[in-house]
Amino acid sequence: MDAWQRDLGDSAFEFQRVVWPRIQRACGGGTLIPVESVTEAAFAKQLDVHAGVDAWQIKDSAGMRGIASRVQWDDGRRGFPYCTFTVRRARLTGVETEYDKRLRAIRSKEGWLFPYLTVQAFLTQPKRAGVLLACAVARTVDVVDMIANDLCVEQRTTNAAFWVVPWDEMRNQGYRVWIWVPPGELALAGNA
Repeated sequence: MDAWQRDLGDSAFEFQRVVWPRIQRACGGGTLIPVESVTEAAFAKQLDVHAGVDAWQIKDSAGMRGIASRVQWDDGRRGFPYCTFTVRRARLTGVETEYDKRLRAIRSKEGWLFPYLTVQAFLTQPKRAGVLLACAVARTVDVVDMIANDLCVEQRTTNAAFWVVPWDEMRNQGYRVWIWVPPGELALAGNA
């Protein structure tokens, strides 16, 4: 198994184990179904690559919607947990990024699939046994709108560039964002 596949599995595992129980009520309840647990591997990869959907939220009385999730583990860098949404802006390889794909899907008139909700969570090590330090949920269109309105910062790594959207700045700008940092909820502006 490649490292990225193992990491994806770790992320989905932790999302289901500690993140979803914390955010489920803020998201309106229902059942969480990780894409990789119910979908043939090749199609699961297509959902991830083309639509950015990592999990499905199903609520019998309402319907079904996609969720994008990013789980990060403490790597010893200062400032962790970062309390931000991060969206890849560019790759060294020039391959299209999730920002490009989500922006295109949101702006399209053809109804291309994109995750309705974006979730970012920060955990302690070790993977598959970490403690949740912070998490937030926002509508994907609002995260993309923050970026489009230049209400974010850019951060570069050795092989990519990211838009970094601070959770508190989203709240300050009036977007609906649900933030959890111990000992409890910091902001709950209605359900996500």
